[in-house]
Order: sequence, then structure tokens, then C-alpha cells
Amino acid sequence: YGFEYSGFGETEFKINLYDYGFSTYVPVKIVENPVASIEYNCVEGFNNVEGITYVDPNGEESTFHDGYIKNGDTLTVNYKNGDIEEYEAVLDDNGFYHFVTADGNELNANADFRIKNNYDDESRNVVSVDIICYGYKLNFPIVSNIYISSLTFEPANPVTIIESNGREEDRNTWIDEEGNVYYSTHVYWTQDENGEDLIKSEIFNIGDVINVTFSDGRTARYTYKANRSDEHVYGFMGDDNSVLFVGNITSNQNENPWTVDGDNYFIINYSQASTDRIPVTIVPSGEHIHSYNAVVTEPTSNTRGYTTYTCECGDSYVDNYTDYASDNSVLLAVLEQIESYSNDDFSASTLESLRNIYDSYSSMASDSYSQSDIDKAVSDLLTAISALEPYLNLDISAPNGTFTVAYDGETNSNNSNSMLFGTNVTVSATANEGYRFVGWYDTVNNLYFSKNVEYSFKITTNTSLTAVFVEEQSATLTFTTYSNWVQSTVTKTIDEWNAVESIDELLPVVPYRYGYSNGRWVYDNAEVLAKLQAGENVSLIPEYDKDDTSLPTPPSPDGDTPVLDLYYNFDTGANVGSFVMAAGIPENCQIESVGIAFYYKDAKEFDPTKFELLINNKMLTGRFNTDEVDDIYIINLNNMTAKYNFAARGYVTYYNADGILKTVYSNQVNIVNREQV
Repeated sequence: YGFEYSGFGETEFKINLYDYGFSTYVPVKIVENPVASIEYNCVEGFNNVEGITYVDPNGEESTFHDGYIKNGDTLTVNYKNGDIEEYEAVLDDNGFYHFVTADGNELNANADFRIKNNYDDESRNVVSVDIICYGYKLNFPIVSNIYISSLTFEPANPVTIIESNGREEDRNTWIDEEGNVYYSTHVYWTQDENGEDLIKSEIFNIGDVINVTFSDGRTARYTYKANRSDEHVYGFMGDDNSVLFVGNITSNQNENPWTVDGDNYFIINYSQASTDRIPVTIVPSGEHIHSYNAVVTEPTSNTRGYTTYTCECGDSYVDNYTDYASDNSVLLAVLEQIESYSNDDFSASTLESLRNIYDSYSSMASDSYSQSDIDKAVSDLLTAISALEPYLNLDISAPNGTFTVAYDGETNSNNSNSMLFGTNVTVSATANEGYRFVGWYDTVNNLYFSKNVEYSFKITTNTSLTAVFVEEQSATLTFTTYSNWVQSTVTKTIDEWNAVESIDELLPVVPYRYGYSNGRWVYDNAEVLAKLQAGENVSLIPEYDKDDTSLPTPPSPDGDTPVLDLYYNFDTGANVGSFVMAAGIPENCQIESVGIAFYYKDAKEFDPTKFELLINNKMLTGRFNTDEVDDIYIINLNNMTAKYNFAARGYVTYYNADGILKTVYSNQVNIVNREQV
């Protein structure tokens, strides 16, 4: 009544208690450090929910109930200035809990710490904790993550019903399979074995036992007996003095409140743990019924998951098998890839063999299998894919001349041809009148593979050749790289060259060279023109400055078999992707073809990590001249774009010791958004 300051800034209030006729000065603590948050940690796993609400001191007070607290529970108060106060719940000899700090300071439970039951139909496992601090009540909920998974009931003195007189109080009696009767009302009427009337006023008898199994695997035994603090109050008490609250709810007076659809259940309120209808097994006195403890074994990539149920009597069984924790994404990708193959792409015999293997594994796409089974399927399928004999495309053109192509005993002049891998091919060129033959030029790789009119080879990749002819009495200026890759050519008649005063305007862009910079064309203009005007062909090669980029170390060959390692580097400034293949080629190995194969597609449609690149008629192939065998091969892709994803793989086609044509591959490099993944 009448709080007032005796002076500004002083730490006393003047208290006028008018009803009692006196006033006094009372020292007061000025609170400048309010509580920021509160944490309540239950030893049995109940979770805190973030968020604190402030309730006016005049709001509804909650009722303290120590039955919700357990030994070892901790209460942490965090203040805004960083101070922390920690309390632990301790049970005294009278069955009441106290929250005490390590140095013995106690939080007054009755005045300051209160827990109230907030059960409702929607959330019956929520309670809230109130902390009374400086005139405010801080309230936050605690939500349980523990629930009762099963329980059994062992009545101490079951009775057998002989007849029921139909009285009102009899309507909630029920009988188990053995004929034992149990009661769900506080008052019931029945007869014992001798026919004597029995009137009871309790649902349970002293000595009744409820065995509980919790969801975290813990078990507890509760016995119906006198309350620890009141000999006249009975309840189900655990060995740790915890309480199991058992009640009943009747929605229809004509129904047994402990039975739903013929299943027996109790309404259980186990502290914060749960309030729900729990199925219950009734055990007549002295009879053993199995109570199984469930142990879940999680699945692995090669074993199914399962649950082992074990009773204390030793009986056990296994059930609830779950699928393998395996990964079949690669298998699905391989199966999908095989589905795209057709007889136009591969020889009939090798494709039929692959499809037979596909049929034996296709069911694995939808069922659960161990990782070892999946890996074997993938291995078998990829082995069959690698054994496919692909059809390859040979495209030929001959502007200013004609050509023939001969293979499999036939000769034609078709611009497009399809033949199996390893087919012997001979192409011949004839110049038109007024022209002369220069060479067979690979239009994909910008290389001359032969300067002879007749050129024979085995087809090992898709190939596009042009028979190059130039006018007689002409000369060609060729711009190449160190590897003879042709950047561009300029062909003019001698009269036309005589009219040229400088080749500066004919210079193309200097080609990118991996590991080098500052590329430039170096030449003597007068000397070059003099040769061209005399009818002599001229080739120019650019010069570069070497930078500090290092090349990979070539691997060692595996006996008589080449070994390849493919690397990738993206030059952001030049927007060039470089594919560098380090090759370990055995000495005296006869090489038919060396190159790097590519497959690319719209990034929205193509995931290269789920694609197995092998040489076939869908691949774009960068080939190298095999006149000399190197240990480093490089292909630069200019103007790389994130629009496409790429798969790349180096290869060498060679003859083994038996003279059989074989192909070995490097690792596959997958490019997404111009970066290797």
C-alpha cells in the first residue's frame, strides 16, 4: 500500500501499511539485470521449446507439483549481462524437491519455481515451467520426446464374475480371455468364488503392478501402494519414487472406458512423458506373459535393418525388416543408358549379349538389394558395354576434286558411311583439272593425317576427312601450332601473292597454349612474301613465354598395356578448358589412334556423373597424329560455356601382343558449369 520513494536515487522504499497503522523504510534491490532466458533440462529426455512469455503478476498462478520433477533435473537462469545461475533438483526425506546451486544456495520451489499441467486434447504431453522473478512470471513449455510404448498389468487379486445384477455401477466391468474380470469404476458390485457379494470402492488393489516400457528402451515397474507421504493416499509408485498416474475417460457410458474396438487400454499420465490411451496386456496373478524389449538394428549398405524382440525369460524373435541402405543411382543411370542403344549403333551380336545381361538385372531398379549385389550388376553391365562393337561414322568431302572410299570389299563415293570399329578403310583422291592435291585433312581436329593421294587406316573413332585441293600455280600460307594443329590457311595464286605487300592483315588470333602466355606470330614479312611469290608454301608457328604451370607426371605402363591419366584445368581469364592426358606407353607398342573423346549436352538434361563414356558414333573425338608417340597430350576447348555439361575421357587404340586391336581408357572427367565435379 502506498509505495513511494523517500528520495530520488536512494535504495529504500517507504512502505505505508495503513491497515496496520504504521510505516517503515525497507531496503530495496534495484533490478537492472533482468532474466534473458531460462532452460530446464530433464534427465529423462524432455525437450525445451524456445520462447519465453512474460505474464503480468496479476495473471493466473500455476500450481506447484513436485511429481513432475526428477532427481538430477537442472534449471539454468541466464541474465542479460551474461551471468548464469544453475540449480539441480534434489529430493529430500519428505518427498519434496529443492533446486540447489553447487554452493548450497536454494531456489524456493514453493514461491519461485512452479510447474503446471497444460494437458489438452491436442497436446497432452506439454507442461510449462514458471519462474517468478522480480514481480514477473516467466513461462515456457517443456515438450516430451519420451512416451510409453507398451505396458502390462499384473492384478494382485483378480476375481471371477459369476453374475451381474445389471446395476448402474456394473456397466464398466469387463472380462479377459481367461474369464478374469476387471473394473474401471471406483464402485462396482460382483461376487467372489464363494458367491459372496463384493463391493469395492477402488479400481485397483494394493499389490497390483504395472510394468512399463518407454520409447527410449527404459523399463519401470510400478506397484499400487500407499503414497510416500500420506498413508491414506494410494497410487502406482516406482522404485525411484516416481508416480504413474492412471485414470479413465468415458465418452459413452454404454462403452467400457478401458476398451476401444475390443482392445484393452489405460489412460496413462506419466509425468511429462505422455497422456494417451495405451494398449495394455492383462496378466492374471502368477502367470508369466512375455514382455519384449525391442532393439532396432539399423540397415547398412549390405544388410537389411531389423528389430530384435527379447523377453527377460530368454524368448526372442526378429521382425520388422527394413530395406538395405544401399545406393542404386549408378545402376539406374547405366540401365537408362543401355535403353538408348539401338542396332544402328552397335553390332547385333554384342548388343544382344548386353541386352541379355540387362534383362537379368533390370528388376533391381525397383527392388531393394545389397550394395554388393548392386555393384556386381553395375560391373557386369559396364563390362558388357565395353565389349560392344560400335558403328562409327566416316564423313568425306572433296571440293575441287573427287574421291572414293573402300571398305568391306566394296567401293563408293558416298559422303557419309557407317562401319564397325576396326574396319580397314582406304580413301583415294583425284584433283579436278587445274588443281593439285594437298592432303587428307581432319576437319574436327584441324590436322593433316596424310599427304598421300591414297590413305589407308583403321577406323577407331568418328572421322571427318576433307581431300584438300588448291589451284595450280598457287602457294599456301599456313598458320599452325607446335603440334601441327592448323589454325588457318591462306591460298593464293602467284599473281595474287605478288599484289600483297604485307601479311599483317592475314594473321589469325594466336592459338591458346596450355602452360604458356604472351603468344605472338614471329616472321620476316619480306622473306615470307618472297617465298609465297615464288610459289613456295610457308608455315608459321607462334612463339610463347612459358609460365610456371607444371605438367603431370606420366604413369608407368601396365606391362604391355598403356596407362592413361586425364586432368582438367579451366583458365577463367581466357575462358579455355584444357584437357591434359599423361600417357604411359609401353616401348615398341604399335599405336593405331590416340585422342580424347567428348560427349556434351544441354546442362538441364545431362548429368555426366551418371554417364559412362565409351567410343561410339555419339562421341566427338579429338585425335592426335601418331607419327610420333608422346607422353603428354593436350586439347584446349575455347569459349567454354556453362550451357553445356561435358564428359571427357582419354583413349589409346593399340595392337596387343596377339595383334588384336584394343582400346584402353583414362579416368573420366566430368564438367559441370565449366568446373570438374
